[in-house]
Amino acid sequence: MGILEPQYTFYHFYTLQCDTLEEIMLDTPVDNLKLISGACGTLGLANPRYSQKLRFISELRRINADFILLDLGAGSSYNVIDFFLAADKGIVVTTPEPIAIQEAFNFIKVSLLRKLQRSFKSHPDVLAVFEKDHLTQAARMANTMNAMLAEVKAIDQDAAAKAEQIVDAFRPQLILNMVHSTAEVREGGALRIAANELLSIQLDYLGYIQYDTSVRKAIKELRPFVIDDPKSKASQNLAKLISAGLLGKSGWKGFQEKRKVSRQVAAAAAEYPPNTVKESDTICSVRCFYWDDCEYMNGGYPCPIRHLDPIFHQ
Repeated sequence: MGILEPQYTFYHFYTLQCDTLEEIMLDTPVDNLKLISGACGTLGLANPRYSQKLRFISELRRINADFILLDLGAGSSYNVIDFFLAADKGIVVTTPEPIAIQEAFNFIKVSLLRKLQRSFKSHPDVLAVFEKDHLTQAARMANTMNAMLAEVKAIDQDAAAKAEQIVDAFRPQLILNMVHSTAEVREGGALRIAANELLSIQLDYLGYIQYDTSVRKAIKELRPFVIDDPKSKASQNLAKLISAGLLGKSGWKGFQEKRKVSRQVAAAAAEYPPNTVKESDTICSVRCFYWDDCEYMNGGYPCPIRHLDPIFHQ
């Protein structure tokens, strides 16, 4: 959103300088869109204590908004998984490379097992069934979910019924990003089948975003890509993904909804401030503490890594 030096970040909430998330919300150039800035580079924020995590989730539920988008980091840490499970809808975004697809499946698997473990923490016999697979190698499963549920049923039929309800209700959603070809589009379908056969869950494949160089250009200029070029492939993909995938509209209604989304984006783009990215005020110099490690060394000229200006100026 082009906000390089936010007045408030999550750091102020994390350190109790601000009591509520409302206090650290920032206005953006888009009407009715607020931003809570992360606090990248602050030691400890990636691993909040349990009490801090509960406080954050509690405050999230108090925000007066139609939608809250929580951008989680990659990986399968307990904190990332717990925030994912706390959401009304959990969307997994991945790319169609084999390793990325495998990691996406592992994340979904671990999230489901985490949900089951939390539900049966007072039932050690049942808990042991789900923890057994949790401790296997990441790319492998000792048992399918159906086999685990059958094992639980042999221990306690009521617990098995409860576990089946949890599995049936767990419906993560999937988006493929940076897709290059039709063959790569099908990777989402393959992951959906694997999730159904191995985890007994319905994975909703919402759609995909094509690889588009205009996205990279927009990022460099610190602008949302849908605002920078509403007619780009990626922007049109996103409009379709919202109308068909997220809003569930198909056919003629889906087409109308996609056009509506595209018109809204175009209107926002017309109102959005022009590109104001300036050449850096920081002059590239041998005195810079990044000099020996920087591939952009060009002494005497403005720093090409202009987004580091706020760091240098502190």
